[in-house]
Amino acid sequence: MRSRMGQGSLCAMKKPENGRLAWPVVVLVAVALAGAVSTAAAGAMTGGRTGQDPHGDPAGQRRFAKFYGQAVTWTSCDIEAIPLQCARVRVPVDWSRPDGPVVSLAVSRHLATGSRRGSLLLDPGGPGASGVDFVPQAVGGIGADLVAAYDLVGWDPRGSGRSHPLTCPAGADAAFASADGSPDTLRERRAYETAAAGWARACMRASGPLFAHVDSLSTARDMDVLRAVLKEDRLDYAGYSYGTVLGYHYADLFPYRVGRMVLDSAGDPTLDYRAWMRGNTSAKEDALNGYLRSCDDRAGCPFHGMTAARARDWLLALLKQADTTPLPVTGGGTVTQSMLYDAVYGQLIQPHTWARLDQVLAALRHGDAGPALEASGEKDTDPPITIANAAPLCLDLPDHRDARQVMADARRGERRQPVFSRPTIAGTNTVCARWPVPPVVRPHPVGAYGAAPILVVGITHDTAGPYAWARSLSRQLTSGRLLTYDGYGHGAVIASACARTAEGRYLIGGVLPAPGTVCRT
Repeated sequence: MRSRMGQGSLCAMKKPENGRLAWPVVVLVAVALAGAVSTAAAGAMTGGRTGQDPHGDPAGQRRFAKFYGQAVTWTSCDIEAIPLQCARVRVPVDWSRPDGPVVSLAVSRHLATGSRRGSLLLDPGGPGASGVDFVPQAVGGIGADLVAAYDLVGWDPRGSGRSHPLTCPAGADAAFASADGSPDTLRERRAYETAAAGWARACMRASGPLFAHVDSLSTARDMDVLRAVLKEDRLDYAGYSYGTVLGYHYADLFPYRVGRMVLDSAGDPTLDYRAWMRGNTSAKEDALNGYLRSCDDRAGCPFHGMTAARARDWLLALLKQADTTPLPVTGGGTVTQSMLYDAVYGQLIQPHTWARLDQVLAALRHGDAGPALEASGEKDTDPPITIANAAPLCLDLPDHRDARQVMADARRGERRQPVFSRPTIAGTNTVCARWPVPPVVRPHPVGAYGAAPILVVGITHDTAGPYAWARSLSRQLTSGRLLTYDGYGHGAVIASACARTAEGRYLIGGVLPAPGTVCRT
C-alpha cells in the first residue's frame, strides 16, 4: 500500500544512463514538519533539561547503559548488487521506561571507499521511508566524494520497514479505503474521519505498545544510540525531507553531540498540523503553476496554445468528473479522483518527471486513463495513507480541529489553491483529528544552543513545502546557515549540482557556503 497525495519523500535515488542524477520519488509520505519537544518530555528523554546529554549525567548513564554499550554484529547483506553490511540495534519501546519492552532496529551501511572520515547517518524522509534501502541508492547518487569519505549508514525507523513495523488486521482498512479522500461536504468529511479513526484503533490494537511511541522524539533518541554503537563521538547526519525533522529534534535534544549536519528541504519546528497543511498545499499548487507556465518549453506538453488558467480549468473539470464517475481504463480498471490526484502530484515533485506528466495528461485529453493508472501505482482499494506514515505524523503534529473547521480551511484554501486545497487539507493525510493516541510534540522554535554549524538547505519552489520553512529553521538554529537553490524540486541534493557540491564540501571538509549563497538552475 502507498499513500495517496503524499508529500514527497526522497525514497529512490538512482543515476540514469546519461549520468544525470535522478531521484524518482515514491509518493508515499509526507514532509510532515513537526514541532519541538516540550520541556517535560525532553527531560524524561534526556535525563535532565532539554539538550542535556545523558552521558554527562550519572543517572542517565546507568539507565541507558545497556543500549548505548551494546555490541552489534555486522553481516554481509548486499542490496541491488551494492556491497553492504547489516545489523540489528536494540532500543527501548518507551524511552521513559528503559527497563520495559525493546524494539530491534534494522541498520545497513556501506563502508567508505577511500580515506575514511567516519560514519554518516542518512534519512530519506517519510516518515517511515526505509533507510536500509536508501543506502544503496545513495551510493549511486549522493556524490563520489561522500562515498569515499564516509561509511554511509541508514536505518528503518521504529515501527516501519524491518524495524518491528506497525501492523493492521486484515480488512481493517476496507472502510477507510472506500471513504472519499477528497471530501466536498461536511457529511463526507465526517464519514472520512470516522473511517480513519476506526482503522487507526484497529491498527493500534494489532501493533501493541509501540503504536504510541513512533514519534520523532523517540526516533531522535534512537539516532543517538546508533551514533554510540557506530563508535562516533558526534553524529554526522544528512536528512532529507522529513529527515530534517529528525535532524532538528536530535540537535535540540543533543546539541553537544551534533557533528556536521545537513538538513535538505527543511521544515519549520513551529508548525502545527493546520499550518503545515496550508504550506504543503501551497507548495503543490506552486509546482502545478510552474509546470503549466513552462509548457511551451516541452514539445510533449498537451496544452500548447492554451493559457495556464485554461489548462488548470480543464484539469479541475476532469478531477470533478472522476469524483462521481471514475475514468475507465482500456483493458480493465478505473482511475478514481484520489488516484488521479496522486498521479498528477507524483509527477510534479521533480521537474525531470514533468515530461512524463505531459504523457499522462495528453493521454487523458484523448480519453485514455491507462497512463494515469500506471503513474498512480495503486488500486482504488488502497487506503489513502499507510500506518507507518500516519502514526508518526499524528504523534508529531497537534491537530485539534473538528470536521467543520477542516472543511472551512479547505474552502478558504481553494481561493488560492483551487486544485490541491480540498484533497490535501480535507482528505488524504488529514487523519489525526481523532487519532487514538494524543500527540507528544509541542511546536516551538528550535535553537539547539551549543550545536556545531548546521547547514539548512531550502528550495525557492520546493514542491512539498514552502521555502519559508527552511528560511525560518535556519534563523531559529543558533548555528544555522542557509543555502538556497533557486528552482523547482524536492531535495536540493538531487535537483542541483551546485547544492550537492556545497553539501559535500561541508560534510567532508567542514566548509560552509558563504552567507546568502544561492545556487541557480
